[in-house]
Amino acid sequence: MLHFRPFNFTDSDYQTIYNIYKTLWPDSSATLDGIKSSDQRTQGEKYDFSRLLAEWDGQVVGYGQRSRTVWSATPDQYFVSFSTLPDYRNKGIGTAFFDQTEDDLKVNKNAASLLTYTRDTQPQSVSFLENRGYSVIERITNSEIDLSQFDVEKYAPLRQKLAAEGIEIRPLSDLMDDEERYLDKLEALHWVLANDEPHAEPPKRRTPQEIKEMYISTPHFYPEGWFIATDGDEFVGWSAILIHQGEAERMETGITVIDRSYRRRGLATAMKVAGFEHALALGRPLIQTENEETNPMLDLNKSLGFRPIYQGLDFKKVLG
Repeated sequence: MLHFRPFNFTDSDYQTIYNIYKTLWPDSSATLDGIKSSDQRTQGEKYDFSRLLAEWDGQVVGYGQRSRTVWSATPDQYFVSFSTLPDYRNKGIGTAFFDQTEDDLKVNKNAASLLTYTRDTQPQSVSFLENRGYSVIERITNSEIDLSQFDVEKYAPLRQKLAAEGIEIRPLSDLMDDEERYLDKLEALHWVLANDEPHAEPPKRRTPQEIKEMYISTPHFYPEGWFIATDGDEFVGWSAILIHQGEAERMETGITVIDRSYRRRGLATAMKVAGFEHALALGRPLIQTENEETNPMLDLNKSLGFRPIYQGLDFKKVLG
């Protein structure tokens, strides 16, 4: 009745898992092209990425995947996940996948720990993971704001103050040089972020090429909404706003980071407001974002008018 088979990386299999994903997470901005692009970037021994499809009487009703946590400095660790269509829950499909995957990773890959994810709006999934020995290690608050009544002009004096100090806020599209020196500047700020942002796992430094693969060489890269604060030729902060691929009136924010010596000057607020202006000019007044629950950026977002919607939960299990 239940059968697992390897994912074939065909258009048909991709469409199948995308349909399942959007059934479970209809508010997600993930696209079919985005999933394919992510898969292309996670091939090879470094990632050890694989995916299984769960068939029930010949019909694909779920899928699971696993890969090394290359973003973390924790050794011998994998991220695993499984998604099942609602009508096929409570049939032991998720249990069978986790039993098989955990055993394989422990015995054949010497995995010492596993990470996974769900939302606090999915109590059944939370209980399932807790009963298997997973514990919450990080809570990510997802919030949104409607800019219809947002007063952009209120922040004009802040922008004027920063300009007088020599700080400019410009889109990355204006700063991308042919020699790609901008990648070194982005990497330096990314490492500041990696060390300062709350993390349940120790960060691992990325190379400029990896930064390019993560952010630039993706199907939905949007440099016009990636705002960079510059002091002369130096990048001293960034705050990105991205096109939401699922809803015409919505955008979503990416990472905000400020170089340590430029903090407490209103730079994060000014860059976020620049993003708001851009979103309004595009006719997209709805913005969503997410922050780790202890991140000071969450308080800044609340002060701007963001309201919490749900929490994403990162879980970890240490394999005995």
